[in-house]
Amino acid sequence: MLKFDYLSNLYKFIRVDANMNKGPIRIFYADDDLDDHYLFETALLNSVVPYKLTAFTSGLSLEKELIENNYNCDLVFLDINMPGKDGLAVLETLQPTLKKNLVRVIVFSTSNDPRIIKKTFELKASLFVQKPNSFKELQITVQTILERMTSSTADFENFNFKCDNVN
Repeated sequence: MLKFDYLSNLYKFIRVDANMNKGPIRIFYADDDLDDHYLFETALLNSVVPYKLTAFTSGLSLEKELIENNYNCDLVFLDINMPGKDGLAVLETLQPTLKKNLVRVIVFSTSNDPRIIKKTFELKASLFVQKPNSFKELQITVQTILERMTSSTADFENFNFKCDNVN
């Protein structure tokens, strides 16, 4: 089972580029589940960090928007399990951009499969977060990530996850 302590661990993970502190954080959110869209957007409403959200219902539409707009976003929340082009395939396509650290991708998924988690990091995702079980945890998670995006001390490189009883 994957264990992730949202409150104590999220504060360590996001690395910031100097240009991220100019204006609202530009967020792209890709998930095929419209209920998850609603919950994510609602969790953002109380954010003290300025943001601009653009939502997508498929990996293909996200990828198209990123390419057409020269990767003009700061942060992508990316679901893994989507029809058509899933999150892992999108990460594959984004490899040249991710290697240059032009976009930060947070995989935001219900999956807790250690092989998938490992693969997301191999594909240069900045962070893997298993979708929280409650709306309150979702609010805390999203708010913490946004706050760290504006912090000069944030760092994803210390991130690790702990798997117990995985064979």
